[in-house]
Amino acid sequence: MSAHGDFIYVVNENARTRDTLCEYLEGAGLAAIACSSAAEFTTESAAADPACVILDVDLPDMSGLDLQAQLATMGVPTLFVAARVDIAATVRAIKAGAVDFLLSPLPKESLLQAVHSALDQYRRMQAARAALTELQRRHRSLTPRESQVMQLIVSGLMNKQVARELGITEITVQIHRGRIMQKMGARSFAHLVRMAQSLEQSLV
Repeated sequence: MSAHGDFIYVVNENARTRDTLCEYLEGAGLAAIACSSAAEFTTESAAADPACVILDVDLPDMSGLDLQAQLATMGVPTLFVAARVDIAATVRAIKAGAVDFLLSPLPKESLLQAVHSALDQYRRMQAARAALTELQRRHRSLTPRESQVMQLIVSGLMNKQVARELGITEITVQIHRGRIMQKMGARSFAHLVRMAQSLEQSLV
């Protein structure tokens, strides 16, 4: 089992290739799950989320490239291990975000290097998601008025302009501003602006 509990799926129709890749992964202390088709992968991954998927271009029930496209929408890193050179498939896979496109048989070191790159990418994405979830939680803790004040101050309005916009006193704006900084955990006004930008981007 991987120290991080990350599951790596090997989706390949060729039993010998699956066994070899899983042997390499498990020998490095990684948790590998072998699947012979996209359908089997769909069933298996319902029980354990994939941190990385090693695909072949040709699968018995669908193209590995099409499965990669589905995984990309879920933020799952992929890499390909194929038995033949296919320039068009390689270009399409890399453009779609594949970490690497390798040819089998391949050295164990090459596979592990690519897998660790994929896992690093996965963990960065997980950390970013967790940070955004926490940021959204903090934003929800604001009162409706605090949320209004935050929107106005990060847009560049001065306290007196915010006060005029909302029909409240400048002192009240200052109080709201202090509470916003505290609730959002902002280290500075610039930090608060970056937080607001992240929140806005998450809605796109």
